[in-house]
Amino acid sequence: MKHPTIDPAVLEAAILGFTMQRSRIDDAIASLRAELEGVRTGRSASNSSTPEPAAPRKRRFSVAAKRRMALAQKKRWAMLKAKTAQARKAKPTAPTKGRRATVPSAAKKPHVTAKVAKKVAPKPKAQKVIARPKPKTGTPKKIAANLSKAKIEVPAVQVQTSAEPTSLTE
Repeated sequence: MKHPTIDPAVLEAAILGFTMQRSRIDDAIASLRAELEGVRTGRSASNSSTPEPAAPRKRRFSVAAKRRMALAQKKRWAMLKAKTAQARKAKPTAPTKGRRATVPSAAKKPHVTAKVAKKVAPKPKAQKVIARPKPKTGTPKKIAANLSKAKIEVPAVQVQTSAEPTSLTE
């Protein structure tokens, strides 16, 4: 297949146009780069010929200024503490809605001591049971004699009877 031939004058004109476009684009790129450098260093684009990194300076206060700041802070804290102390003192003693009135401590029942007294109180004594002595190995006559000497008591069991029997059919 044959390619169509283009006039060499047209090709020369196209090359010239693209070259002009390229120079305009290069100029636009250069101006954008200069602006970008100015933004990075904090200087304008015209002063970007000698870029020096700007080190942040440490802010220093004089001794007198530090003393004034400390006194002002102490004054603020003292005022705050005084307000909270007044608020604590001015709390109402009357019961608020939803709360019960408090009873003076002398009129309160000593519920804790009652519980302790209940634990410490002597329990009813059960009948003592004397345990049988352990059988000793020996002759059967001695073992029988020991068993007859041992006193065994059975504790009395209290049975509570109701006055009226309940029927299951009711």
